[in-house]
Parts: sequence; C-alpha cells; structure tokens
Amino acid sequence: MSKYYDFADDLKAYPDAWCYLIYSGRNTGKTYSALKCMYVNKYRFGFVKRTNEDVDILCKTDKTVGEGKINLSPWQAIQRNNPSINIITTKVMKGIGAFHHRNEEDKAIGEAIGYVFSLNAISDIKGFNYDADFLIFDEFIPKPWERVNRKEGDQLLDLYKTLDRDRIHRGLKPTKLVCLANATEINNPVFSILEVVDDIAILDRQDSFVYYDKGILIRKVNEAGFHDEELKHPMFEKLKNTQWGQMALDGSFAYNDFSLVRDINIKGAQPYCSIIYKRKQYYIYIKNGKYLATTSAWNKDNKPVYDLDKESEAARYWNEVGFDLRYEAVEGNMFFKTYTLYDIIFNFRKIFRLT
Repeated sequence: MSKYYDFADDLKAYPDAWCYLIYSGRNTGKTYSALKCMYVNKYRFGFVKRTNEDVDILCKTDKTVGEGKINLSPWQAIQRNNPSINIITTKVMKGIGAFHHRNEEDKAIGEAIGYVFSLNAISDIKGFNYDADFLIFDEFIPKPWERVNRKEGDQLLDLYKTLDRDRIHRGLKPTKLVCLANATEINNPVFSILEVVDDIAILDRQDSFVYYDKGILIRKVNEAGFHDEELKHPMFEKLKNTQWGQMALDGSFAYNDFSLVRDINIKGAQPYCSIIYKRKQYYIYIKNGKYLATTSAWNKDNKPVYDLDKESEAARYWNEVGFDLRYEAVEGNMFFKTYTLYDIIFNFRKIFRLT
C-alpha cells in the first residue's frame, strides 16, 4: 500500500460526488495524484491558480531544467517518476495557459490536454468554450500572509459553471470540482461559500478523516505510512507539537482556535438576542453569567434579532451588542455550538469590514 494519498481512490469510492475538498499536511501527494489521474484517464480538465501572475510564472518557468533555470511545473515530480510523461505549459492569454505534450525540441505539440486558469481571469473567459470533466483548484486555502479577495469562493463557482455549462442537459455528468490545499485556515472563501466550515470543524475535532453529504466529499488526508516517515525528519523532533508542525504533519487546522466551541446545554438559560447570517438564524442565551451561542431556537418574540445579511443591521448589531459579546468571548465567558458562530462573534469586524 502506498504511503501517499491517491485521488483516484476517492474518485472510485465516491463516483457521484460533484465536489472533492481534499486537505492535509504538506507533501502528501494531493496535486501529484490528481494530475496523474487526469493524465492516465485522459480527462479534460482545468487547473486553477489564484492570480494572473501565478499563471504567468508557471508558463515562463516551465522549461527544460538546466543551469540557471527553474521549473515550477506541477508536473515536475510526475515526470521525474514517469519519464514517458513530458508536459509543457504554454501561455494562451493573460491569466490562461495550456498543458501540452512536449517534443524533443522543447516545443508544445498536439491539442492541449488541459488548461490552467487564474481566478482573476474569469471576466476574460466568459465566452471561452471548454467542456471540462474536472476543475482542479490547487492551494485553494490561502497562506496566512496572502491577501485574498473576499469573493474568491464566488469567483470559483462562477468559473466552475462556465466550464460545466449545460452538461447535465446533454446527458453528461457534471464537471467535478477538486480543491486541494494544506490545512492553514478553516474559514477560507471556498469552505465559506460551500457552507461546510462547521462540518470540517467537527471532522477536525473528532480526528475523523472523511465526510460525505449532498455530493460533497471532504477528505482529511492522514496516511499512516507517510506520517510515520515524516516523523523521522529531524525538524519534526522539535516542531511536531507546534502550530506549524501540527498543520504540516497532521493536516490539522492548528492555527484556528476551537477552545470555545463545544456542546451547549441551554436548560435554565435565558434568551438574550438572535442573529441571522447567510439566511440561517442563531440564538444567544445567558446562563450563570456565561453567554451561549447555539442553533437551538426559543419561542420568544420580544428579543432583538439582527439580520447580518443586511449592512445596516450588521452595523446596528455591532453598536448595540456586538462589541460587548466579543469582549465576553475574549474573556472566556462565551461558548459556541459551531465554529461559524465563534467566527462571527470573535472576528466580526474582519468579516463585515464596517467603516
């Protein structure tokens, strides 16, 4: 049995999924196995990077490796282990490239086996006619230091529908969306737009590895063989219990704080207020001097309701109760049924960017 993750196994086990969210520690074989699966099965696919610059760099540096040359191709490791595979990336237009077979003269030959897109190029490809079997978003969870568009999740789904088009109306299976990343930030734009943050928080807290619901497969990669080998690296002797080590080795969202997220018992609690976020209503209670945020409803009509989906209501919430609730959370006097609730209360100003 291989010690690396193999995307083909999940594709076989969950053939009806339309979306595969795969996250892990570093270097577990996510991108390698996904691209190799595309190549071996001759699937038509798009490969997504975040910016136009990412695509341009990939196209410029994907040359024969030699003295003074750098190759950043995602195919590099595959080609090292499979000498018969020789792929080059060429530029089509700003933010769009193509994967081709490469000849002995280091030139692209034949039709493209796949394309590489940037999310920033979406506005330029509205009329782009490419019937893709798969759309792969590589490194979809941004690094802590990256600046990311808040609407990146919307951009991704817009690109997905551009490629998927009317496949289901023509009797074809929907395009499959494959998102691959290291576990650095649980409340990222992709998890947020798909509204799976709380499912993944439960997966992470329970140390489970797979969740499937309504065509979405969530996989936390933690291959025992790979994990044991990585532990032999001298750096993990020192770093395995650090935040970075738990992310890189275990694939856990170690940079996120789950300490205030727990099961909530509202027996004896008094209603305080409720909030609406992404059309879902949540309820906040007071019990023994502690604030409890949960999904359990009450039958009261005289308590404030703040619809955070409306800008004016979000501002009113912050002015009337939001600042105080965040203070209670900072002091450890507030507990949350879900990570989404924690994030709304604790990171309110960051999420809503009120002036």
